Amino acid sequence: MFDAGKVLYLFFPVSFPKDPALVYREEIRQITEPIGYFVTPYNHVYGVINYGTLRIILGPTAQVFAGDKQLRELAFQADVPKEDVPAFVDAVKSLTRMPTETLLRMMCPIYYILSGEKKELKDISIRDEVQLDIKKQIENQRTAEKYEFGGNAVPQQHHPD
Repeated sequence: MFDAGKVLYLFFPVSFPKDPALVYREEIRQITEPIGYFVTPYNHVYGVINYGTLRIILGPTAQVFAGDKQLRELAFQADVPKEDVPAFVDAVKSLTRMPTETLLRMMCPIYYILSGEKKELKDISIRDEVQLDIKKQIENQRTAEKYEFGGNAVPQQHHPD
């Protein structure tokens, strides 16, 4: 949580050697809508709530997290020390998976608490091409899992919304 650009509060459900959002701080700062989001090239999603001088950034989350190679690339971009890269990769992989729509739905009541103004998904600019890319990535991962395990895909752990 930020107020006028100054950090008020930081919380991570896992211990990151370095905050992965730092790689995308400029892109995230450019989100000025009351509720918005940014999808990284690795399909990680950051939700942003803006109200007055307050800014709340939620994430990263994803429906499907990037593979080890891509997470090592992200660690390199975030200037994570070489000895901390495995911990960084493990931390990202341990985050809760969440569809973008669920993240956006969670942000609506937070915005209401801050502003008293109700927002719904229809009030948020949804980028269809981003959702199609995420869907394609999920389908590719499921196909890879099916062939990797001889046709018996290992079920993903389900986290209720």
